[in-house]
Amino acid sequence: MKNSRTSLVVFIAASLIQLIAMKNLYGEGLQALPFATTYEPQVHITALIARVFCIYIPVPFMFFFIKETEWNKGYEKVLMIRKGSREQMLIRKVSREMLMVIGMVIFLTVLYGLLGRSTKESLALNQIAEILLIYVLIIADSILLGHLLEFVAGLRREVVDITVNVFFVFSLLLPKIQANLIIKCILFPGTAFVKTGEIYKGICNDTYLIATMMLVGGLLMFLICIMKYREIDFL
Repeated sequence: MKNSRTSLVVFIAASLIQLIAMKNLYGEGLQALPFATTYEPQVHITALIARVFCIYIPVPFMFFFIKETEWNKGYEKVLMIRKGSREQMLIRKVSREMLMVIGMVIFLTVLYGLLGRSTKESLALNQIAEILLIYVLIIADSILLGHLLEFVAGLRREVVDITVNVFFVFSLLLPKIQANLIIKCILFPGTAFVKTGEIYKGICNDTYLIATMMLVGGLLMFLICIMKYREIDFL
């Protein structure tokens, strides 16, 4: 519980640092929901790195806050021995993680709504909903990707965390991600951030297509995790 509170405080601090960095970088040009809408892969590489850095600041702490316990150690192992239902325990754990993602995104939205307004532009409710939906799916799918690497590849937690964070940043630093459908699916963080920017500018016509692709991808990763979780040796 103490570790959970500490990681939550660190995430809140990182969110405030992100807000300060974005206000310094964009000034009066700060967009609505900037943690999700400021990414533009077409800009010069120097500006792109600065934008990716600002977007990325709270993300590793979101991952850390959500994935603070091992799957097969401590209290999780005791629950498994007593109750024996791996599928139900995995579903409860991942459901709790998804709720935590939604809670943190709500916090970011409220934080920027109260302290980050430096633009006269406003978004319609449907635009806000679409942008936040895609952002939630970005974080959720990244977390599920980590679980997939842990269960399927058998990587240690530390290696998984590094791999997911490197993949997240690498996807955002590729300015040519708008290629074919396969590339869009593989590099989903960058592709999805592009869509949130397009929604902000009012030029995105396939919002629900990318959201559906991410949702289906997340469900597939979750189903594979369930199958692999049955085979884990808890002894």
